[in-house]
Amino acid sequence: MVNDVLGLNRGQAAHRETIAIGEFVRKFVAEFSETENADFRVFTVRADAALTVMFDRTHLNQILWNLCGNAL
Repeated sequence: MVNDVLGLNRGQAAHRETIAIGEFVRKFVAEFSETENADFRVFTVRADAALTVMFDRTHLNQILWNLCGNAL
């Protein structure tokens, strides 16, 4: 992840796309919970179905995984 961030700082383009954040986070929680053997019920996802963000999907996944892994 550090290399990815450093690469962005060196001018490597992020692959930005419009992401429906509620759907993305729900899928993330399911995958994270299964992979890390965590109880998915500790997560609460509240997002308007129309809420979107422009972000690199892979980077967003890495950021969330790191935050949730540290919290776990």
